[in-house]
Amino acid sequence: MSGQPEQRNLEKTEKEGRIFTDLNEIFEHNTKDSLWVMIECKIYDVTNFKHPGGKQILLQNAGQDATTQFEDIGHS
Repeated sequence: MSGQPEQRNLEKTEKEGRIFTDLNEIFEHNTKDSLWVMIECKIYDVTNFKHPGGKQILLQNAGQDATTQFEDIGHS
């Protein structure tokens, strides 16, 4: 992985990936070994992402909707 989060979509087209029908599947990925976050209804696998603020900020938002936290800090 190039250090960029891998995007996993809640909604699907043929090229975009799969549909998540159970949010619990997303919420289960809340550890340093399997770390997903949801931002604006898109799922990102950030397990191997090198966040400039450190891994702890990702772990605090792991397995949950992090849209508010993402926008509050000024990300786009």
